[in-house]
Amino acid sequence: MGRDFRIWMFIAVAFLLGSINGLYGIAFYIFLMGAFLVNLKCDFKGFCANFRKEWKYMILPVVGVVYLCLHYVGTLIFSDPVPYESSWGMMELLLLYFFLLPLYVLSARNFVTPLLLRRSLFALCWGILLFNFVKMFYLTGFALFTEPVQSLNMLYFGRFGGNMGFWGGFMYLEPQAIYLSVSALIAYFFLLKQMLSLDNKCVLYSSVVIFIFSLLFLSFTVTKGSILAFLGGFLLLSFFYFRAMSRRLKFIGGGIGIILIVGIYFLASPIYIQRMKDMKQEIVSVQAGTFQGGSIGPRAGLIKENFSHFDQFGLWGLGVYKKEMTKEWYEHSPYIGVWVSNSHNTFVDFWLTLGVFGLFFLLYFFFVPIVRMRKRKQYSYLSIAIIVALFVGNNTCILIVLVDSSPFVIWMLSMAFLYSDQFYRLQTAGTIDRSEG
Repeated sequence: MGRDFRIWMFIAVAFLLGSINGLYGIAFYIFLMGAFLVNLKCDFKGFCANFRKEWKYMILPVVGVVYLCLHYVGTLIFSDPVPYESSWGMMELLLLYFFLLPLYVLSARNFVTPLLLRRSLFALCWGILLFNFVKMFYLTGFALFTEPVQSLNMLYFGRFGGNMGFWGGFMYLEPQAIYLSVSALIAYFFLLKQMLSLDNKCVLYSSVVIFIFSLLFLSFTVTKGSILAFLGGFLLLSFFYFRAMSRRLKFIGGGIGIILIVGIYFLASPIYIQRMKDMKQEIVSVQAGTFQGGSIGPRAGLIKENFSHFDQFGLWGLGVYKKEMTKEWYEHSPYIGVWVSNSHNTFVDFWLTLGVFGLFFLLYFFFVPIVRMRKRKQYSYLSIAIIVALFVGNNTCILIVLVDSSPFVIWMLSMAFLYSDQFYRLQTAGTIDRSEG
């Protein structure tokens, strides 16, 4: 199998990650492992050489799995008798994802070029848009054309269908929203880059289309966490690139920004006005210590409830008893105004399960790409913006624990680390040589 075949498989993996992964995770993993085996067969020596270079990054998930097993056995054997049943959750499989997904990314290291990286990022974005178009028409049908206003109102007030299953799969809303946030950031990066160079009109037009529709679909979800995640990355990219723009481009960009802000203000769905009112009330309830509401209040209450039991999980974690113990905490908590089943925070969830090691384990994958950029003095603005967005998103939801979004988050983090030089070349290059990939 030639290099061209592996290149197209790399692009296909990115497209499938954005499209079918949310609904049919098993099918995506089968394709991913097939692509990995192909890369391994074609360039085993190259893979081994790269593995020796990146062994510290690749071995940490193995250490995590070993620690998890020892921790679970230790809590079963040495803990005092407790009135809780031991439970085995997603954590075991998730730690393997942290190993398997970077393995595939590493196996493609020798043939990935800036052009191929760009193509894969666009393939990811088009896959995300395709999924959202399909879901939109699944919800509205032909009424989107015959009764567009009513259909759009239904999408907003129904929050794009929320957590729902269709076509034999199931997709949670928060993962869907974070996909759209990252898609919009990728498109915005290329849009800003093309404004400076104008070397490829196809990239410019594609970026405009992806950016507009990603934001439109994101607005349907009405998810504060993912919108905040997008805004964090958006402001960073704007700061980095606006400094390099001419006065003319700054004036044009500023004018477009003002028009968008004014347009959003006057055209925003009434549900956003209601959500703003609800948010103000929730902030007041948090200040008053009642933690009422459906979003900010309960999340703040969860944090307070979890850390009121810090002595039980702070150092070693709850291990196999985490599910049952936190369930009891939340059911009897005076701080949580609505029923919840998890901590709604990926970092807290890892801390609850594995203690300090679990928190370090997760933070490592977020910060090590930035550490590598600093060491090499090659800062990728796109990578930083995506990491910031994912960091914000994982503080408002358990994105990495959910099977819908864990492959996406791990993929993006491992790409930011293992392809840091390619991201930098993509950022600094003018016209990309098409013969590269």
